[in-house]
Amino acid sequence: MLQKRSGAGAPWWVQLIAIAGALLSGAGAIVAISQPAMLVAPNAEIGIAAHVFAGYFVARSLAFACVLLLLLVLRVQRVLGQLLALIGLVQFFDAIIDMGEGRWAVVLGVILLGILFLIAAARLCGSAFWHRSAWADCDKVGSSAA
Repeated sequence: MLQKRSGAGAPWWVQLIAIAGALLSGAGAIVAISQPAMLVAPNAEIGIAAHVFAGYFVARSLAFACVLLLLLVLRVQRVLGQLLALIGLVQFFDAIIDMGEGRWAVVLGVILLGILFLIAAARLCGSAFWHRSAWADCDKVGSSAA
């Protein structure tokens, strides 16, 4: 069962980053399903395999977008922070792939987005993602199972 953290919701700037992440993930899903050619090099062929992988990208992106918004509405700060950390790490792996494939125009933006997600995650979790305390269930909201 998800438990709310005591106090007010996430700071406005964390909420803004989470909403931007949800919108960008949703936009990426729309692009992937409607125009998958926009995700590859200009001269690359879009075959059946590319459509299959675009479908998986859509599923991942929509799941991230929906859960980000749900966690914002529910004000489940620790889980929201953990998801933001995961999405931030995904951005860094995306940037590595972009560099490897020579898509230099987007690398800086993807890295900056990843940094913003990780900063927001650290604010909500109380620690950076590489600290155990960011992932441990240390909220003092009661530990009994429902």
